[in-house]
Amino acid sequence: MKDARGQLERLSDDISRTLEKIASRERYVNNELHYQLNGLRSANDRRAERKETYRQASVGLTDKSRYLAEVCAELSQLLLFSDR
Repeated sequence: MKDARGQLERLSDDISRTLEKIASRERYVNNELHYQLNGLRSANDRRAERKETYRQASVGLTDKSRYLAEVCAELSQLLLFSDR
C-alpha cells in the first residue's frame, strides 16, 4: 500500500510539473501571438489608409480626366468655328 501511495504521489508531482510547463508554454505562445496580431493589425490599418488615399486620388483623377475631355471638346468646337 505504501509503495502504491508513493508511486501515486510521484505521478501526481510529475503531472503537476507537466501542467506547469504547459501553462508556461501557453503564456509564451500567447505573448508571441499577441505580438504578431498587433503587427497584423498595424499592417491592416496602414493598408486601409493607403487604400483610402488611392480611392481619393482615383476620384480626383477621374474628375480631372472628365474636365480635360470637356476642355478638349470645347477646343475642338473653337477650332471648327475658326476654320470657317
